[in-house]
Amino acid sequence: MLVNPTQITGWVNGSLYLPTKERLGILPIPSDVRHSSGMAEFNISTIDKKQPHLYLARMQGTRKAILPVHTPAEHNLFRDLMKSNPVFNTQSSGPMWKLAVKVWNEFADKESGIFYKVCSSS
Repeated sequence: MLVNPTQITGWVNGSLYLPTKERLGILPIPSDVRHSSGMAEFNISTIDKKQPHLYLARMQGTRKAILPVHTPAEHNLFRDLMKSNPVFNTQSSGPMWKLAVKVWNEFADKESGIFYKVCSSS
């Protein structure tokens, strides 16, 4: 019990709250989405501990982090796949995104600098 405590305004003592398992801002990827997108599950024993965005991958539950196209290697891969892979560029129907994501994620599993992608309609 505190006697004559000093009132501090504008500050909240975070130690007075119970810990929670909630995640703020990073959602785990459901296993059905992970499987349909061809992504491997996060397993710390099989992952390079120095890989970029390891924390994000752990929170997402995937072997590699899911990120937008952002590295030079990803820009080059996208350009090459648009030129050469029919699931990325068919004149009759346009990209087949569900298949394209699987193709992309196969590259992500083999190459550094390439990260997982997910199709929003998986």
